[in-house]
Amino acid sequence: MVERGQELQRRTTGNLDELLHWVALDATFSMALRWELGQRGSFPTGRDTRIAWLAKQIELLRRLDTEWAEQFRAGIPTPYRGVRLEDVDTHPLG
Repeated sequence: MVERGQELQRRTTGNLDELLHWVALDATFSMALRWELGQRGSFPTGRDTRIAWLAKQIELLRRLDTEWAEQFRAGIPTPYRGVRLEDVDTHPLG
């Protein structure tokens, strides 16, 4: 993974399912961010925008593979401090 010309992460695998999982995570992340940006005005003022895109990413992952979605959901509290799963689970996706 490269951001602003700097390599942040390098991953290799011989497992096709693992590769597909990584691709799904990256693709759904980008899709969820774009969706959240377009919806931002319709959510309560002052609400952490991460809640919306995390909820959307879970929804998108669930369409591909429910196990991937649940693995992602279970890991939310670690990298996204301050985001509660209860808020993500109840966020309206309309």
